[in-house]
Amino acid sequence: MKILNKTNLKKSGFTLIEILIVVSILTVFFTAAISVAIINLQNLKSSENKILATRYGEELIEWLRGEKEADWEDFIDKTGVWCFKNEPITQWPTNNECGDDDKITNTVFTRQAEIKYNASSISVEINITWVEVKNNLNLSLNTNFKEIK
Repeated sequence: MKILNKTNLKKSGFTLIEILIVVSILTVFFTAAISVAIINLQNLKSSENKILATRYGEELIEWLRGEKEADWEDFIDKTGVWCFKNEPITQWPTNNECGDDDKITNTVFTRQAEIKYNASSISVEINITWVEVKNNLNLSLNTNFKEIK
């Protein structure tokens, strides 16, 4: 029977400490990579919402411009606060402020226009609001319309 001593043993493989160090380094790396990916996805969604909100606001401005050009006298009578929740916009809604149930069809956005008549012009303030990661966000667009004679 052969007796094994320290000189006869060959070292092969990794020690437990080496494996733990490599696993720890990989864990830190993958955690950081996943965190960066999550932050990038949140920023991408936030940018998408801002673009959509701008589109909904610009769409309302163009629709109001068409209404103004169709009949200035009728347009003057539309002063007040209006909540436009239909998409696409086809008619004037009931005169009210937007509530939680007044989101644009199949979206997270509410679209409200405040129309004021000042002597020979009409000022319009459009507010698009939405909730993003428990934060209430708002995009405001302003324009003025004048009668074309």
